[in-house]
Amino acid sequence: MFKRLILLITIAVVLLSLTSVYAGDNPKPPPVPTNGYINDGRLNGADIAAPVAVFYKYDTVRKPGDWKYPFYEVKVLRGVEILTVDPKTNTGKLALAVSAADIAKIVDAAGNKEGTLIVSKNGYSMYYSSANWFWITAPDANGKTYTFQWQNLTVPHD
Repeated sequence: MFKRLILLITIAVVLLSLTSVYAGDNPKPPPVPTNGYINDGRLNGADIAAPVAVFYKYDTVRKPGDWKYPFYEVKVLRGVEILTVDPKTNTGKLALAVSAADIAKIVDAAGNKEGTLIVSKNGYSMYYSSANWFWITAPDANGKTYTFQWQNLTVPHD
């Protein structure tokens, strides 16, 4: 009798644990700025009023390892994504996406020329400078143009 009671309690605890884990799969709330910075991986996280969020997107790739670890995982740059940010809900919607391979092709084909347009769509544009910087322009809610630039440290090209 005592063994059955212990088994029943164990099953109840396991089932309650599973329901609490399942309940934790709700979508994450929008990021909240802390100390004047949105720390969700965006490149322009210091600009909390930005109308767009700029992200590097990565793929996780398994590579052969050594005798200790047969495989290890590395992050490989997939490209750049620009999301429009709704100021009321602080949620994003994809505005532009460009792969790292396409960026390298366009920059190399242009001969690393200053002001090379990489991609443009619906008023959102991404450019490259000969000093190895990227910048974007995007429409602002106030009818102005938002600009953000960052140094290229990840996209290889000739």
